[in-house]
Amino acid sequence: MVGCLTELHRCGIYERIDHKFSERGQWDLECDTDFSEIEKRKKSTEVYLPKDWEDVVKEASLRKSFVTTVMKQKDFLNSITYIRKQYCPTGKDREDNGLQMKDVQWMNSGWGKRGM
Repeated sequence: MVGCLTELHRCGIYERIDHKFSERGQWDLECDTDFSEIEKRKKSTEVYLPKDWEDVVKEASLRKSFVTTVMKQKDFLNSITYIRKQYCPTGKDREDNGLQMKDVQWMNSGWGKRGM
């Protein structure tokens, strides 16, 4: 993910990307309610094929319908090989201290003032 965000900036697609993570243990994300509705709907049906999953998602919410996009194999790209050639993880921060991704709460790719 880090390589992908950095590559989007490097190619000029975005001038700056801020990716913020929830604090460890904090999982009250807006989409959690949506995933919960999908899980509840899944319990009342059988899912065997990708089309079945599409139906589960479409029918999960009574208040708003989810938009689904049917994807084909050609829609899935593997960028790992390309990104591995471009970036080598150092495991260090700017002050040369050890860095573990589990401790990261905010990543910035690009230029500009650090926002809050």
